[in-house]
Amino acid sequence: MAECVDILDNLNPSCDALSRVGGVKKKVWVGQRTQLDATNPYTLTNGYISDINMANDPSSQPYTLVSFSGKKAKHTGTVAANIGDNVNTFDTSVTLVLFEDTPEEREIMEKLFNAEELFVVVEGEDGHLQVFGIDEGLMASGFDYTLGVNLNDSTAHTVTLQGLQKKLPYYFSANGVKTSGAANAAELAASIAALNAITTA
Repeated sequence: MAECVDILDNLNPSCDALSRVGGVKKKVWVGQRTQLDATNPYTLTNGYISDINMANDPSSQPYTLVSFSGKKAKHTGTVAANIGDNVNTFDTSVTLVLFEDTPEEREIMEKLFNAEELFVVVEGEDGHLQVFGIDEGLMASGFDYTLGVNLNDSTAHTVTLQGLQKKLPYYFSANGVKTSGAANAAELAASIAALNAITTA
């Protein structure tokens, strides 16, 4: 029987890859797939997403991303295998640990919880930006909030966004290049600036 998928290729990870640190920084960017350009939702350059292309709203203004900031080393992104009869997929989830102290901020969390077809860009402690869910979308699969008992118990709202994807999360790089050292810091800054440029102020 002929093989339907060509799966074999060489994989020789660099020292950077072998010594990558874990963890997600405190700011993430969130968008809705329904607000992306219908024919060209994003631009791929050398395998990196280099542009996220937003559609225009009814007033002919471009839609924007929103950002959520929490605490360092609280958000997480995970990918697990989902084995199917016809196609294998990646069960992809992002867990956001968020804080609020006003009714308006609580309403923002409610909107996030009820939204569908979301995608999330996270910045890792390793200096890479990754885009979760941009092809198939994510939606809330869990929400948790408690005041706790003790002074140091968490007062955060934990929102888990989840969805099945055909591909692993994409890397985001404004110039579509792999860099290291000082060049990576400059590329990361340019990439964050590109995200902020399409984010609600």
